Amino acid sequence: RKREGTVLFRITLGNQGRVRRLKLVHDGLNHLRTSECLRRQLSRWAFPGGKKAGMGPGVKFDLPLTFRANAKQFAVSQMDAPWRPLPPSAYSSRTMLSPKNAGATQAQMRLIQGSGEMVLPQTTLYRVYYVVSGTGWFQLGKGESRGKKRALKAGRAISAPAGSSGLIFTSGKRSSLELLEISLPMQAESKGRSPAVSLSKQNSREYPVAGGKLRVHPLLRERLLGHKNLYLGTLKAAPGFLVKEHQHAGSAEVLFVLNGTGKMSVDGVQTDVVPRQAIYIPAGKKHHLVVGKGLTVVQAYVPAGPEMRFFGNGKSP
Repeated sequence: RKREGTVLFRITLGNQGRVRRLKLVHDGLNHLRTSECLRRQLSRWAFPGGKKAGMGPGVKFDLPLTFRANAKQFAVSQMDAPWRPLPPSAYSSRTMLSPKNAGATQAQMRLIQGSGEMVLPQTTLYRVYYVVSGTGWFQLGKGESRGKKRALKAGRAISAPAGSSGLIFTSGKRSSLELLEISLPMQAESKGRSPAVSLSKQNSREYPVAGGKLRVHPLLRERLLGHKNLYLGTLKAAPGFLVKEHQHAGSAEVLFVLNGTGKMSVDGVQTDVVPRQAIYIPAGKKHHLVVGKGLTVVQAYVPAGPEMRFFGNGKSP
C-alpha cells in the first residue's frame, strides 16, 4: 500500500519484435513478488513496429517502470492477494482486507477455499462466514464438546463468537467450500445476549428498494445475532443504478463483489469495481457508486445501523 520506487529491466529483442531476454537491473521496490510478476508480464510483450525504428533482433534497451504509492487505498483485487496455505488443513486463504493493505481497522476480510476439515482456532476476534460456493458443515467447540452440525450452502452466512473455536468440513475430498470471513475485534461484540452460533435462514426475504432497482437480502442482523455490532447481507443493483454520495457516521462498510461491474469513489479515490474485489469504506468517508451491467455484492456494516434505511419501517427485519 505504501511501497514505491523504480524497477529497471534490460530487454533484448528477438524475431518479430518479441522479447528474447529479460534482465532485472534494479528493483527499487525491493519486493520479489512484484518484480517476478512484472517479469512474467514483460516476457509476453512484443514490439512489432520496432524494426522500422532500428529495433531489430539483438537490440537491447532499458525499460524503467516507476511506481508511486497512493496515500489512500480502499479496494483490493483477488489478484493482489496471493493464496496462503492454512496447515495442517487442505485449505488456503487470501487476505482481502487488513490494516496493512486497505487501512481496514474496524473489520478485516479473508477468502478461504479448500476441502476436508479445517479447525477454527480460538481467537479474540468475532467471526462471520458467508458461503460463496460449495457445501459443507460447521460445528462450534472442539473435541467431544462440539455442538450441533449446521449445514453450509452457497448464499448462507454463519457467525462464530469471540473466544470460540470450531470446525468447518466438507463431506469428502471431491466437495469443496469457498468462504468469505469477516472478523471484528473482540471489543466490537456486544456484552448482551449473543447466541453461541447464528445461521442465516435458507429462504429469508429480499427487500426491494428504489422501485426494485436495488434488492437487499439481510442474512445476519440484530434480531438473529442479539447485538448491533454487525450487519451482513447481499445487495443486488440493476444496470446503471446510481448510489448518490453519502457517508455513514460511526459505521464502516465492507463489500465483496460477487459479480458485475461499476465505478466507485471513496473519499475522492476513484475505483473500478470488478468481480472478486473487496472494498473497505471507513466510517465517515463520503462515497458514491455508479453500477455498470448490474452488480451483486456481499455487504457488511460495522457496527450495524446504516442498513435501516433499506427497510421502510425503520426496524431490523
